[in-house]
Amino acid sequence: LPVVPAGDRRAARRAAQRWSARLAATDGPAQAHRWRRASLGLWRSLLDASPSARVPATDVGRLQAGLEDVLVRDAVLVDLVPGFSAVADRVAAGWDGPEVGEALRAIVDPRRAVPPPGDRVRGAERVLRQVAAHRPSGAVPALTLLAVLAWWQGDGARSAVLVERALATDPGYRLAVLIDQTLAAGMPPGWVRAS
Repeated sequence: LPVVPAGDRRAARRAAQRWSARLAATDGPAQAHRWRRASLGLWRSLLDASPSARVPATDVGRLQAGLEDVLVRDAVLVDLVPGFSAVADRVAAGWDGPEVGEALRAIVDPRRAVPPPGDRVRGAERVLRQVAAHRPSGAVPALTLLAVLAWWQGDGARSAVLVERALATDPGYRLAVLIDQTLAAGMPPGWVRAS
């Protein structure tokens, strides 16, 4: 992970607290959905930014707070699967239809598997590393998503290191536990098994 100055870490922490407080203060599902949609929109804007662009600490903090919400985290993961951006929007809204399973099968199932989209995954790793580096104590969602991406790319060793770091902070974090079990079983991503 990159080294982040203490001032940037403090700014990210304050921004994360403010962003989390906005979700806590929502009055009903419509406002919570707007918060999640804004979090997913922030993710997309950071992902689409130039690789050389510096990510502002406040944006990193807001995204970190967004990723702590399971619906936002899952929407971010689905958003990385080619052709499933509209499904990611629905996931952020709390929808759990059959297309979510199709998106996950595109990662896992050798009959429907797609390889990870290189540029998009590299951009996602860049953003997620920033999130994890700015807020080590709150990095479990970012580390877990990085572990998923490493596994999807066929790098089980890097995935294992990342998931171990996530589980050291939160041993019960469900997605990290699933990735850990997948690695322990020696299951490669679908596109590797298909080839």
